[in-house]
Amino acid sequence: MTLPFESAIVRIHKANDKVVGTGFLVTGRHILTCAHVVTAALRLRRETSDPPQGALEFDFPLLAPGRVAAARVVHWRPDTDVAGLELAAQPPPGAAPVHLVTAGDLWDHSFRAFGFPSGYEQGVWASGVLRGRQASGWLQIEDVKQTGYLVAPGFSGGPVWDDVLEGVVGMIVAADTHERVKAAFLIPADVLAVGWPNVVRVCGEPGVRPQVAATRPSGGQPGGVRIGDVTGGIHGSIIAGRNITGAAITTEGEPVQPTRGPVPAGGATPQGPTSDRTHLTRLRRILTERFDEGELRILCFDLGVDYDSLPGRGKANKARDLVAYLERHKQLSALIEIGRFQRHDIDWDDMLKGD
Repeated sequence: MTLPFESAIVRIHKANDKVVGTGFLVTGRHILTCAHVVTAALRLRRETSDPPQGALEFDFPLLAPGRVAAARVVHWRPDTDVAGLELAAQPPPGAAPVHLVTAGDLWDHSFRAFGFPSGYEQGVWASGVLRGRQASGWLQIEDVKQTGYLVAPGFSGGPVWDDVLEGVVGMIVAADTHERVKAAFLIPADVLAVGWPNVVRVCGEPGVRPQVAATRPSGGQPGGVRIGDVTGGIHGSIIAGRNITGAAITTEGEPVQPTRGPVPAGGATPQGPTSDRTHLTRLRRILTERFDEGELRILCFDLGVDYDSLPGRGKANKARDLVAYLERHKQLSALIEIGRFQRHDIDWDDMLKGD
């Protein structure tokens, strides 16, 4: 069985094609990895405080091996060893962001991870169990097998899949290389989200935190707001009882105040009432005619909307319901901004202007 997070894993290279670490898609256009993986790839001092300016090379080893792409650093937190990258072009077909999840107690949950230790540039799998958090906030993981691969240098920046929660609970950041120790550490998903709240979204485990359960898609994968669950806007994911944008959360799990989507990047943002039916029709046409189903799913993920909960059947009806939902929540500008990035080959201004 192919796990959902396998198509999100990236392999990060130096300019000489040497693999230096791992990363993973968290939206259709953003990758999370470790800051020390970035400095290794760009041959910079590990203590580099300013965001690196060079382009990083990577590929999707389990999806499109050898198809090298580029990304630039847009989020830089060397103090916590976290870096965020923005893709220079669309990911290959089939690539999909991970679902980040969290729970009150992860002890003894089984996990799996994929990485590139020295001598294994095609990658190897490691597995084990999750333990508890350190005082630093890192979460300890352990290998409990007698044979097999350990989480080791080369796994840094990679996602950790929790078999119980069926989602990614964090990013590998360090491994203990002592001869008799089989432990490593990850940065938990909620910590990653606090550091990059405008991009990283997290869902909680049902039954662990009541204020989180209301926003997790019922009967679906975690990661997007299910239509009808949250009335406060498209960015409704919750971390430890607070909205990722900082708004307080009621005990029912709904934001006290509506959250706002991305700021419009300019161009064809609608002027005047959002009830302009011609404008809505043109938006639906763009999504239906120029986006395939996979691209529409990624667009929904980036907008914080659960694609499968849109009531229509088929791509055209899903596009119609997405536009209607965002129009009701006054988030059409977010749709245009993110859609413009995802499909930069489309002349959005011309298509929204019409004949």
